[in-house]
Amino acid sequence: MEGQSMALRSLRWLARSISGRGSSSSGRSNGSGMGVVHLWGSDGEVKCDIADDWRRRSSVREGRGQPPPSPLLAPPPPRVMKRQGVTIAKGHKNYELMLNLQLGIRHAVGRQGQVILDLKSSAFDPKEKVWTKFPPEGSKYTPPHSSSDFRWKDYCPKVFRTLRKLFKVDPADYMLSLCGDEALRELSSPGKSGSFFYLTNDDRYMIKTMKKSEVKMLLKMLPAYYNHVRAFEDTLVTKFFGLHCVKLAGANQKKVRFVIMGNLFCSDHTIHRRFDLKGSSLGRTTDKPLAEIDEYTTLKDLDLNFIFRLQKQWFQEFQRQVDKDCEFLEHEKIMDYSLLVGVHFRGAVDMDGDKPATPHVSRWDRDHFLSDPNRWSKITLGANMLSRAELTVRKNDSDVIGQPTGQYCDVILYFGIIDILQDYDIGKKIEHAYKSFQYDSTSISAVDPRQYSRRFKDFIYKAFQEDRVPVRGRRKKRKTRWRPGKRRTRPARRAAATGETIAKGHKNYELMLNLQLGIRHAVGKQGPITLDLKSSAFDPKEKVWTRFPPEGSKYTPPHSSCDFKWKDYCPQVFRTLRKLFKVDAADYMLSLCGDQALRELSSPGKSGSFFYLTSNDQYMIKTMKKSEVKIFLKMLRAYYNHVRSFENTLVTKFFGLHCVKLAGANQKKVRFVIMGNLFCSDYSIHRRFDLKGSSLGRTTDKPQTEIDEYTTLKDLDLNFIFRLQKHWHQEFLRQVDRDCDFLEQENIMDYSLLVGVHFRDKRNILASEGSFDSDSSRASSPHLSRGDTDPNRFLKIKLGSNMPTRAELTVRKSECESQIIGEPTGEFYDVVLYFGIIDILQDYDISKKLEHAYKSFQYDPTSISAVDPKQYSRRFKDFVYKAFQEEKVDI
Repeated sequence: MEGQSMALRSLRWLARSISGRGSSSSGRSNGSGMGVVHLWGSDGEVKCDIADDWRRRSSVREGRGQPPPSPLLAPPPPRVMKRQGVTIAKGHKNYELMLNLQLGIRHAVGRQGQVILDLKSSAFDPKEKVWTKFPPEGSKYTPPHSSSDFRWKDYCPKVFRTLRKLFKVDPADYMLSLCGDEALRELSSPGKSGSFFYLTNDDRYMIKTMKKSEVKMLLKMLPAYYNHVRAFEDTLVTKFFGLHCVKLAGANQKKVRFVIMGNLFCSDHTIHRRFDLKGSSLGRTTDKPLAEIDEYTTLKDLDLNFIFRLQKQWFQEFQRQVDKDCEFLEHEKIMDYSLLVGVHFRGAVDMDGDKPATPHVSRWDRDHFLSDPNRWSKITLGANMLSRAELTVRKNDSDVIGQPTGQYCDVILYFGIIDILQDYDIGKKIEHAYKSFQYDSTSISAVDPRQYSRRFKDFIYKAFQEDRVPVRGRRKKRKTRWRPGKRRTRPARRAAATGETIAKGHKNYELMLNLQLGIRHAVGKQGPITLDLKSSAFDPKEKVWTRFPPEGSKYTPPHSSCDFKWKDYCPQVFRTLRKLFKVDAADYMLSLCGDQALRELSSPGKSGSFFYLTSNDQYMIKTMKKSEVKIFLKMLRAYYNHVRSFENTLVTKFFGLHCVKLAGANQKKVRFVIMGNLFCSDYSIHRRFDLKGSSLGRTTDKPQTEIDEYTTLKDLDLNFIFRLQKHWHQEFLRQVDRDCDFLEQENIMDYSLLVGVHFRDKRNILASEGSFDSDSSRASSPHLSRGDTDPNRFLKIKLGSNMPTRAELTVRKSECESQIIGEPTGEFYDVVLYFGIIDILQDYDISKKLEHAYKSFQYDPTSISAVDPKQYSRRFKDFVYKAFQEEKVDI
């Protein structure tokens, strides 16, 4: 009876704890309704009532226990829930280390090579390591960065690349998790090792700093570890994905070694309780009082008050795998490891307060383009395992496992064997000898590997037992809902970015998923890059088809989209173009395939193409007609030679040409090109102009009051002359001449000079126009792009980008279209300019010739856009050279 009473008290404590409440001393209810957690006993149902006083309930994550205030004291303000760990933002002592770490990982993962499972013994040699220097200004092999000078070491890179393959880790996923936009989080060390632990934003990977002795131990056991995890897919030992070192330059010469591991608790369920189990008893209890135990507290052997009941099949597999893993660790003379267990109680109240604790998908996975809706539903040994936890009670302190009470909770378990890098060295032998004089030698943790393995298994097989009750024979528990006393207020709306975010339910959502899957596949297939390409690389038939079935294939990952085929046009050429344009492969992939969805823009022209913008504004994706693809492939060799010869070319930068073909009866093909976004800027673009040099129909159809910073104005709307400094004006003239010669040679016409203008003090010019800045909080001061990591990146002035100049206001004296450029007024404004030549894929084909002939009967032939390339080029240059003139005043 006493045991049953203790069990009931424990159950009530548990129920309160996982519901965000501690034990109550008042014993009173507010009478506004009771939350109930149901637990099932051999003699029937046990109900643990939880008063759901909304005023006193803290807004904390489910599982974070907190005692209610004493009735004699005023209630404390509600706690604001924070994610586990401290975000490593700028100013954090380890901020530079994080930047170095991410730079190094991107470099290491980006250097993809052939993966062979049968590795040579030389691959495991501890001397098999690669040093790479990362100077801030960049090098032939490394990008420029804003951190300090450092060196990066990869230990046994071929082995860890193969391990990632064995563990089914996609290189792009791995890079996105570790090196995405979001910072890492630093956790306090859960043990006595003194190591620092970092968690990725999506919770999938954990980075642990290591002592030199641990690195030596891992390298020593690496061949055996590799063979073990290769032989046993369901192994419970820690999964290692990379071993690296950062060495800072300068007098400090500090070395930081670290290993990248899988996070056992990256789960779609909240982990309410976590236990670190060794099988020893000395000191194996938490030092926290009961009221302070929360979901992040790591409890130990003597804190365990459950027996976990596994279904027969899983229990047998569990025993087999623990035997195999312990045998491996014993053979490698490893001890002091633990079984880390995470428990999710299925009846707990969810953090949102108005629904039971149903699974919630990780933020990284929510609507992610590779998200598999069934991903977290897959039950594997040690992950997402439905089970029952039977409450136990210790009758005396010597019991490591308490006596079962017959009281059960439905749980989901996550577990694995951690801390596997401690061998039985001289330090542990001395610890064993010393403690054996003071305590029972069987109770201490430091024992030889054979004894440790035997004791560990004895304890684990008592904590995990077979469930003898068939699932169909159990009583179903009723669902209870938390019903707060007042409705939650809706959060304030944030200002929307340009375009419509392509979220789930959008008509082009699946197309976006396919597009991102294909880009990751294409960019991930790195090969040697040579600037002197063979003529065969430019052949229009040089294309690669890849099929992407939803279930995955040998070369493609599983995905949640429809079956589709992916085509890469001239992949070698575009890979080399990205190199010419100094595009980092990892940056490119992160921009196009990162956590944030693409945004769909309305078409700015009459082509009917769709335009998509990446979340960091760096790249634009445009759907293309078949005719445009043909023209592009026809001119590709000349384009390549032109941009290779002239680094400051103003023509559009193209990074990739692809096609998605949907399977099934539809067989729809979507062709698209990836381009640079001219207006990816640290400044707001207040005005944008599309300039051709023609006048017919070249004015906006919007009234003055509706013109904003996203309106594309045309030739007759231009009311400025841009005054460039002498050096820049001469370079501008030279480059426009070269670019127009190239386009004329390729029979291209109908292109434009797209100009973006940032007014450095926009109040003067824009106030009179009735316009306003869409981001009033920043006014006209520079704001860094979200995707930017180099603070000096946008401060570099080059032709067509970030060019400080003066704009002179003009006025047209007559309303006739013959006066394209107005008369200068002498009124100047300081501006920053961005410009480039766009729409370069329209040749002078039969339709344009017919358009020219038809319109020439109705209008002045010199005013229409559709003219032959030679005339178009001459007229375009005449107009542009009037709009951009030399600054005569010496500023």
